[in-house]
Amino acid sequence: MHSAVIDTLSFANRLKEAGFEPAHAEGMALVLNEELAQQVVTRAILHDELRPICNRLDRLEASHIALGAKVDALSARTDDKIDALDA
Repeated sequence: MHSAVIDTLSFANRLKEAGFEPAHAEGMALVLNEELAQQVVTRAILHDELRPICNRLDRLEASHIALGAKVDALSARTDDKIDALDA
């Protein structure tokens, strides 16, 4: 069951005030709510959709950190070799 997207009671009452039969007004309110609810993105849906992206970003960040450490180590070794050549 979808959560309420609109206030169906208020919507149905407004339709009744406009001259709709109660059964029709209530039915229209429920159908409209169901149609709108199918297009709503919930926090759970968004979390499920974004989880693979977050996991990939975590792996990329870990790779970036590891690569940075390798570059730092290579730079230190290069500096040591240059210092040794200067001496």
